[in-house]
Amino acid sequence: MGVSPMFLLLLLSASIATADVKVTFKVTAPASTPPNSKLYIVGDAPDLGSWSGTGIELNKNENTYDATVALPVNQSIEYKITRGSWETVEKNADGSEIANRKYTPTADTTVEISVARWAGGARGAATTQKQSTRTGDIRMHAIHSRLLNNDRKLWVYLPPGYDKDRAEPYPVLYMHDGQNLFDAAIGFAGEWNADETAERLIKEKKIQPLIIVGIENTKDRMTEYTPGERGTLYLRFIAEEVKPFVDSTYHTTRDRLQVAVGGSSLGGLISLYTAQKYPDTFGLCAAISPALWWNKRAALRDLTDDPAWIKRTRFWIDTGTDEGRPQEKQVDVVRSFASLLEKNGLKPDRDFRLKIVEGAKHNEPAWSQRFDQVLLFFFPLK
Repeated sequence: MGVSPMFLLLLLSASIATADVKVTFKVTAPASTPPNSKLYIVGDAPDLGSWSGTGIELNKNENTYDATVALPVNQSIEYKITRGSWETVEKNADGSEIANRKYTPTADTTVEISVARWAGGARGAATTQKQSTRTGDIRMHAIHSRLLNNDRKLWVYLPPGYDKDRAEPYPVLYMHDGQNLFDAAIGFAGEWNADETAERLIKEKKIQPLIIVGIENTKDRMTEYTPGERGTLYLRFIAEEVKPFVDSTYHTTRDRLQVAVGGSSLGGLISLYTAQKYPDTFGLCAAISPALWWNKRAALRDLTDDPAWIKRTRFWIDTGTDEGRPQEKQVDVVRSFASLLEKNGLKPDRDFRLKIVEGAKHNEPAWSQRFDQVLLFFFPLK
């Protein structure tokens, strides 16, 4: 039997829709850039580092830097240029924040970029001081991880009246990308306003007073927030180093149904793996715009092979419909995970909450707008 021309056309169309194209990013750096600097392109696509501080290193030429990256055709990406960390990300000429650069590759091409200025000045010295936006009682701790062999910061939000009222131990929410939660002065892409939101809901008596722990990310964000050897160590770091430190320092509950882990993007992905690995520790899990597409959706298999932990956990899972990837793929993978929760016996709106946010993007402002709903679902006032 012959193959119809229509079938061949559909097959060709599908092949084109999923093909990769080669995009060369050519960057002109400002004259103040130190001659030995390394430049990186970092963005929301996995091949651009999934917003890690380093991303893809650019090759240095005589007057420019460049790198060629294979990207899915017709899939919008967002990205920025850095000198290796968010403390040296590109800025506008006046030192103000620059919006994420956007591009939708349609064919092999070269994208030319001109960086006006770096954060922190040419050599990392502070040139402008952002005003802190912290609200309430937020305490910072510098800790050393024996497991990961690195140092990082914890930011701990304490509810109103914490030092006076300790009648009952407090629920705790552990969150990744901690520098983006409370303070625009240190967040690389804005902040979640987690402190303002918690303060408001507590004062309105809509949620229980709770503690929120923000865990700083590092240059190893992508390997720590994804399954693998370092990702496994990061899970242990949270459960075996961060949580014991917080429990010994603050008046916290030991009730697993009052202890949550959460994050966005890769932070949402690693939150699910954390809850799976430590079901006796974390009874609540918030997967906000989770990167379930990672490694060809391996998480849909990995996280549901053993349904026992799912039955012991309450979930918040959501995504926006304008997150820079094909809508049907991001929304579909999130819906697929929710369906697996339901097949394992969980009841919608009782055991898990699925929220698809029309028009919401993949960024801190979007997550900030629905963070109150996460708190209301997990920690309603009894």
